[in-house]
Order: sequence, then C-alpha cells, then structure tokens
Amino acid sequence: MASRKSPPRPDFAAQDAAQNAAQIAARKGVTECAGNGQFPGMSTTRRNNTIHMRKRVPRRFKSIEPRDYVWISLHTGDTTVAAAKAPEIWQSKIEAWEAKLAGDTQDAEQMFEAAR
Repeated sequence: MASRKSPPRPDFAAQDAAQNAAQIAARKGVTECAGNGQFPGMSTTRRNNTIHMRKRVPRRFKSIEPRDYVWISLHTGDTTVAAAKAPEIWQSKIEAWEAKLAGDTQDAEQMFEAAR
C-alpha cells in the first residue's frame, strides 16, 4: 500500500513575520527598502520620499562613535541621485571620524556638519 504524502503546509510564521514587518514599516513611514545592489555595502530606506542610507560604523571608530550603525539622509528621493551622493557623503563621514580620532575636534565638527 502506497502512503499518501500530504501537500506541504504553508509557513505561517514566515508569512506573519513579513506581514508584521510591513505593518511596522508603514507606521514608521518607510515605503521602500533597497538591498538590490544599487547601493553596495549599505541598506537604504525611503522615508517620506527621502532616501536614507544605513551603514555599519567601522571598528576603528568605536572609541568615538557609540552607535553600531549610522543612518544618514541623502536628501533626495531620486535613486539615481542618491546612488551618486552616497559614496561622497560616506567619505565625508569617514573623514570627520578620522579628524576626531586625530584630536582635531573643531575640524571634525565642521566635517560632521558638512556630512549632514
């Protein structure tokens, strides 16, 4: 006698998790997350039609930056413009951290403001 296999059951836990994540994102005003390779090495989120990048703080800056990740607004809603601006903004953030590590706090503050 052949045994009958039941059809695979849907993964309700995964469906619930995806639905919950979508609901939380909607409450926070997040409408899009890009992890599609357009912004390599970072995740991006669209909040109120403005793209923000999220990137891990490099280990060498842990002594001056308490956060594990930083969120930086790219001040645009256009993905093409955001892709062009992201490396420049990230580089200015790195330079500001470097200046702060070197003890040049005045220069570091100016670079932080420029990165904003």
